[in-house]
Amino acid sequence: MGWKQAIRSANAAQKRADEARARNLRATNRARKHIDRNADDVMAKVYSLESALERDILKALELKYYEGRGFQSKSLEIRAGGFEGEIGLQHLTGAAGSSADFVPREYECDNAIVTPLDAAVTQWGTIVAFKVVNKVHEQPLRLNWVKITNPTSSPVFLVDTVNNRYYHPISTDLKGDVVFGQPRTGLIVFQPFVIPTRAIQLHFSNVKLGIGKRNSETFSFEMSDSDLWQTIETLIRLPKLSQRIKDTMRKTSAEMKQKIAERESGCLPVLLAIGALSSAVMASVAFLSWNM
Repeated sequence: MGWKQAIRSANAAQKRADEARARNLRATNRARKHIDRNADDVMAKVYSLESALERDILKALELKYYEGRGFQSKSLEIRAGGFEGEIGLQHLTGAAGSSADFVPREYECDNAIVTPLDAAVTQWGTIVAFKVVNKVHEQPLRLNWVKITNPTSSPVFLVDTVNNRYYHPISTDLKGDVVFGQPRTGLIVFQPFVIPTRAIQLHFSNVKLGIGKRNSETFSFEMSDSDLWQTIETLIRLPKLSQRIKDTMRKTSAEMKQKIAERESGCLPVLLAIGALSSAVMASVAFLSWNM
């Protein structure tokens, strides 16, 4: 009977081995599905953010401008399972440096002073920071320069003076009253560039800077910079934010699945180091800032 016992023992051992392989295979498949599910969750959040950026970059990133500090925004965290990342603004001040400048530096009339402070080029629009000073004690200055529902009717617009193209405002926080002695700083976002240029003009057409028709003013600020062309060309060629992050996620997911396949147990924890995704995402929301 010894040989029968040996056969039964061998069969039992084979059965245990088969069950272990089946368990490992199920664990591996669960881990793979978990990775895919979390990656899909991340991309859903990225698509939502991208839509928000396209609608209004100021609201999406709570973007503000402060004299002396420049553009400031919140950072957005993306979390799904083991995938974690942070999206924020990355300033690229080295390209244009401080040589770029608007001419004239400000426009002054009897009632007000308008000064362009800074500018930034992004995939979602060209952002210009302004400071407005009211010189009249008796009357607040009402800022209603941007017509969101009909952008082409806005008295403020950006002109590409090389290609004769007009870019109208699509968002702003520069609105409301400006009282005497309290300058107001805010942002206007113009439509994104569709073709490179080396020179732009900020045009104000019959903008009210006081009460009555006689207080409507027409003026402009011009800026040219040798690095502007390359910056715009790079942004135009750049894939959409969602595509760049999707490519990163696809590569990272493949690496994680490969590690799972290499482990005998098939129980690799579904984790992604925050630095890998964060660095890739941070770089993809960059914009060029000119410090005026």
